[in-house]
Amino acid sequence: MTAFTLALDPLARRYDVPMHAARWPALSAWRVEARYQRTGARSGPEAQALCQEAREVVDSVVVALWTDGRIAEGHTPW
Repeated sequence: MTAFTLALDPLARRYDVPMHAARWPALSAWRVEARYQRTGARSGPEAQALCQEAREVVDSVVVALWTDGRIAEGHTPW
């Protein structure tokens, strides 16, 4: 979270998602270089754990946005 972001919107801190290794071990270990691995380089269980943890992060941010009134009821794309 940058000072600039917080200057624009003080509530932005609420939506920051620190990657705690204890809470999201697969996601916190992921690196952008993984994009260049060949297909099949990761096992099914590894990919499933990564996707599950990513879903949890997205859900937590969406819930925070919704409870703050930043996502109006009925205006979600899902």
